[in-house]
Amino acid sequence: MKQGQFGFTLIELLIVVAIIGILAAIAVPNFLNAQVRAKVAKAVSNMRTVQNALEAYQLDKSTYPRWAWDSSNPRDDYMGFRDLTTPVAYLSGDSAFRNPFKNWTNSKSVQGDSREVDPYFELSTFQVKGSGYDPNAWPRQAWLLESSGPDIGDDYNAGNFPVEGLVYQPSNGVLSRGDLFRAGGAKTPSWAQTLTY
Repeated sequence: MKQGQFGFTLIELLIVVAIIGILAAIAVPNFLNAQVRAKVAKAVSNMRTVQNALEAYQLDKSTYPRWAWDSSNPRDDYMGFRDLTTPVAYLSGDSAFRNPFKNWTNSKSVQGDSREVDPYFELSTFQVKGSGYDPNAWPRQAWLLESSGPDIGDDYNAGNFPVEGLVYQPSNGVLSRGDLFRAGGAKTPSWAQTLTY
């Protein structure tokens, strides 16, 4: 080093490293929260697309499509979605049904979590019977669409309705527990209307 030239002191280098660390500590959580907000927006957008297809199906057939989940035969799962794509294509492909919170490279369950994470939204269609509902009666008069929320856990259980905390609330923190729902139909029960995100 030539005379009159000075290098950085250890203190100056430590201050620069500390500043970079503080900026990283601020930026990384904001980046992760932006990813979660983007997935929530994608889920809500896809659910609206499916909603439009369900209403078009109902106009043509005077009923909503069938539903099947947790069946003993996996080929019977998501039959209502198949009704929306074949033989008449109310939607093209299955991209609108995909759960954006599902990690498609993992198995159906999240490691260390017993709650099931479905690769697609869950669709329930039913006929309203007094204050209850019957999923096996025709014509189907109402529907409920559900996506696991950012906690990547399926909090849905038909016996739970209505339950406080079941619906995702971003005001409780971006990663708060709860699922995203949309409900519709001419006879949507009041408990289902309150779930719509």
